[in-house]
Amino acid sequence: MNKILSLFFSSTVVATSLSAQICATSEIDRFQNQFQARLSAIGGTTLSISNPNTPNINVRVIFHIYNNIISSAGTDVMINTLNATFNPFKISFYKYCDNFIPVGGSRGFDIAQPYAINIYILDGFFTPYAGGIGATTLFLPLASVNTSTLPHEVGHCLYLFHTHNERGCLEKPDGSNCTTCGDYVCDTPADPTLYKIRYWVDNETNCSYNGTFTLDGQPYNPDTRNIMSYSRLNCRNRFTVGQGQRMYDALGTLDVLIPTTKPLQIQGPSPVCTNANFSFGTSAVSTISWSSSNPSGLTINPTTGAATRINNFNGQVTITATINGGACGNVSVPRTVVVGTGVADPLFEQKTIVCPTGSYFYSILGRVTQSLDPNASYKWYIGKANRTNFVLKTTSSSNSATVPGDVVDNLFYTLRVDITNICGTVITAYQEGRFKASCSGGGGGTFAKIFPNPASNQLTIGLSSSQPSQSNINIETNEGSDIDLTADFEARLYDSFQQRVRSASSQNGVVNFNVADLPNGIYYLHLINGGQIIRKQIMVSK
Repeated sequence: MNKILSLFFSSTVVATSLSAQICATSEIDRFQNQFQARLSAIGGTTLSISNPNTPNINVRVIFHIYNNIISSAGTDVMINTLNATFNPFKISFYKYCDNFIPVGGSRGFDIAQPYAINIYILDGFFTPYAGGIGATTLFLPLASVNTSTLPHEVGHCLYLFHTHNERGCLEKPDGSNCTTCGDYVCDTPADPTLYKIRYWVDNETNCSYNGTFTLDGQPYNPDTRNIMSYSRLNCRNRFTVGQGQRMYDALGTLDVLIPTTKPLQIQGPSPVCTNANFSFGTSAVSTISWSSSNPSGLTINPTTGAATRINNFNGQVTITATINGGACGNVSVPRTVVVGTGVADPLFEQKTIVCPTGSYFYSILGRVTQSLDPNASYKWYIGKANRTNFVLKTTSSSNSATVPGDVVDNLFYTLRVDITNICGTVITAYQEGRFKASCSGGGGGTFAKIFPNPASNQLTIGLSSSQPSQSNINIETNEGSDIDLTADFEARLYDSFQQRVRSASSQNGVVNFNVADLPNGIYYLHLINGGQIIRKQIMVSK
């Protein structure tokens, strides 16, 4: 930090016209091996910026402004300048916030946020500085913010070298070593380091090169308008396609840059099987406060982010990291994680018999509630009505499948799904999976009357031995003939995190739930009757 600040306020600072053109960026290519290895792994560039279907990458920017020397309107102009320069290469910038630093406040890396390009605008005369070739910090004097120095330093942050790159091997004028020397970009002509011989760029109107410098007898013909050169300040106004592709690739491959393009995200595992540690990168002057939406299922240390699964809980929990005292004020970042298998009691959302067209074998379109774990696997079985003799029919990587059945015989069977992730296995409720291998209707049964669905204020539930005719009543069939319809039943309502939010016993065969205070979303209703369970998915929408 002291070394950096000494660059700003040294008694030996250069004149403004020179400092605006020469940057103090270290030319050590810290990420070249990582960059090349990752590009090789994917077979070349991430996506070609020449393809009109290649999407823009949006880069988050935070401005740190010392002593109010520029307004928010001024940083808006800077964003516009960046977009005008970088948009042709599928790169866009947006301002996340302006952080106004009072006199005496910190000016350095300790307030930089790792999820943004941090542009510091300071008073005084000093050499513009980017934090490296591939970095998230750069420092500008006020005199440089509306010059080509701004995109020049941002170019460094996005992994561009100077076109002369004097720290590496010299690029030959014929470009024969362009992939291993110079700036590693082959469509930028070799550059003899224009700032050392600036008089070879005749003026800031014509910007023509009239030098005679050679290497191995070959003359140089540098691009005096390239933004990454040390040409005259007003001459620099363009990147090449190769430079644009390198920046686009770097934003998608370098660990230091990827967070600047992604939504703010908590780092940590999902699913959580036992214990886990969550983190969120912030500056040294920020603190993090952690919370859990369900401490009885997943508790989290409010200061360290260490989380523990409680009582083998299965479900989904939202953890929140609140950044206190950050450059953009207090910011809360939520993340929903899978705990255990992610679902304690998978429910069938669909169980539809598909009748044969040219044979006697039916199939079932099945879908169950799914955990958020994308790596979960699903095994689908069909067994006897008494829940025995299950036979594996198919496997899937999603929560839906076409399950092959057997001969249509009008008998009852049970569909079962085992959902497995690294934490274990859960099985769908057997009774809910009962179905009749029939393509001619009939079968009789017990019906759950739930209305209205969606519900906004009151949800009414009852049992009936005959199917209701109202179009606004959703039906969940249960083919069991051993349910005593005269008995009372218990109704339980669960939220998407498998937490019970309502529970009541029926009065005269009816349960009424007031849901006006529940958040909008999907809920799961369990009706316990005669030792068996009827299940239904409910929507609360206000």
